[in-house]
Amino acid sequence: MARAMRRAAVAALFMILASCSTASAKEVNLTLRVSGWHCAMCPGKTEASVKKVKGVREAQADFDKKTLAVTYDDRKTGPKKIEKAVVEAGFQVEK
Repeated sequence: MARAMRRAAVAALFMILASCSTASAKEVNLTLRVSGWHCAMCPGKTEASVKKVKGVREAQADFDKKTLAVTYDDRKTGPKKIEKAVVEAGFQVEK
């Protein structure tokens, strides 16, 4: 009986902790200025690289403005990982 009560208490605690971590998730919007795009294919290559980063929900490049708008889950990634993906695609993030 005591073992069953402990299991139920642990399960309840787990559910509470899981709901707390979900509640603290925050969707963040980030806009980066990107240099090195020389053709219409470059923004698509950048978007594809950034979309591979775990936690990125959306990446939208604007060739004319030379910007990349990214929406991501701040529990899973951050600006440094996103910027690294831009560099790995062969471009630079302007500071």
